[in-house]
Amino acid sequence: MNKKLAVYFLGTKIQDFFAALYKFGFLLIFYQFNNSLIYTSALTASSIVVARISMIGISPYLKKREPLIVTRYVNILLAVVAFVFVGTYKLWSGHVAGFFVLSIIFSSLEGIDNSFHYPIIPKLVEKDYLFKANSLNAIFTNINLIAAPIGTYFFYNATDLRGFLLLYGFICLLSSFILKYIYNIIQNDDYEETKKAKNNDGFKKEWKRTFKVIKSSKYIMFCILVGVIINLIFASLSGVVMLDMGSMAGNQILGQTIIKVMISIGSLLGVYFVYKLNVKDNYDRYINISLFVLLITLIMLSISSVDYLVYLEFLSLGVFIMFIMNSTGTFLQLVTPSDELAAVYVFRSTLYAVVVPLSHLLAGFILEYFGRSLFFAFSAILLGIVIIIKNAKKISLLNKEIIEEK
Repeated sequence: MNKKLAVYFLGTKIQDFFAALYKFGFLLIFYQFNNSLIYTSALTASSIVVARISMIGISPYLKKREPLIVTRYVNILLAVVAFVFVGTYKLWSGHVAGFFVLSIIFSSLEGIDNSFHYPIIPKLVEKDYLFKANSLNAIFTNINLIAAPIGTYFFYNATDLRGFLLLYGFICLLSSFILKYIYNIIQNDDYEETKKAKNNDGFKKEWKRTFKVIKSSKYIMFCILVGVIINLIFASLSGVVMLDMGSMAGNQILGQTIIKVMISIGSLLGVYFVYKLNVKDNYDRYINISLFVLLITLIMLSISSVDYLVYLEFLSLGVFIMFIMNSTGTFLQLVTPSDELAAVYVFRSTLYAVVVPLSHLLAGFILEYFGRSLFFAFSAILLGIVIIIKNAKKISLLNKEIIEEK
């Protein structure tokens, strides 16, 4: 691992840990405040929608700027917002609307931050190392996601939301300084060219250029489609599904925490398999295996009632969802022109703005009115249709030769 990548991981993964600590704590506190799966799913959905709309408007004006600088200033803004909401806590904390406003502002800023993190790793490593670099990035992220719910469980009993916000604000400031340091050490001739070319042709022309890039590549379109389908079916797992399934345990908060940790452990294993396996040569085979295992797991969840079996089944979902998403995300980086990566990522995220809120709202509605068994049976039917269509049409997936062409 080179120095630039190591410093980048240091700066972003510390922030990721505290972001996960805050987000899980926020979700638990809000759910305890209103005790409604409908409200909770609506908060998640509205935050995502507003965040995506914000990115659509902002990304054409930022996409040619150095991603490290964009993320640095967004981190400073996140810190300022956190400190403002800590200072005004008594004014908004007793109202559902206050939680909605906080969630929407944070989601919008974090959406911009994530979009401009996506093009950074290809700038820091050689192309041949990109699969391993992205896998390492995802491994560290999932270690954080495992540790954060455990930290939240103990921190939750010691403080209110102000403690989470205060910690997150300080860490965002620290991350901004580290990103500035990376920015200083990667300055070279290629960077100077990018810096000089930062002027854009306006909102409409820039998006037209991005759409042309997407439409001209069936490989980019395939990668985007995979993410859309997986999110439509599984996006609600770490939200209302986790909250509802966790209530099966005697201790509701503990049950929810265990499910969150099991999903995160599964995600960690999924990206580790991407790191170890020869994905480029066997992508189609691995995707088929992952889809069939996900289908079997959903069927098992529709009939499971024993706690430990449910935890293992959520572990399985985490493994194969993350394997699909991580390997496909790396292919997207490889087949997309570097100066369009942020915009393509925003376009993909915009599609998620439709399917992810739909996934949360649909899950909240089915779980509240029809129960867990029907929810997982419905999810299995959706995934089964995807598998049938994919194999009936013999969809050709990415392979080593495609990457070598690019």
